Amino acid sequence: MSSSFNELVHAFGLAKKTVLNTKENIVIAVGTVAFLLIGLIAGYIYMASGMLVHEASILVVIFNAMRLIHYQIKSPKIDLDQVANQQVKLS
Repeated sequence: MSSSFNELVHAFGLAKKTVLNTKENIVIAVGTVAFLLIGLIAGYIYMASGMLVHEASILVVIFNAMRLIHYQIKSPKIDLDQVANQQVKLS
């Protein structure tokens, strides 16, 4: 029973991180496009260099999303002294 509960906790945590990661990626993508559009209209950025920057931002978004592959539940740190004291109290 605890195994399925741990899986539920893991899935919930992963879902929350996925939503946060999606929001980060949207900000990166829209920010890059807005920056490039303004630079292109103002004449500071040429089309070829703008395409290069856009492709680089796509790689940043992909690598940002790849962080979710290694998602692990943050397990609480166990204080061994506290555990030992509880065992002594139980005895």
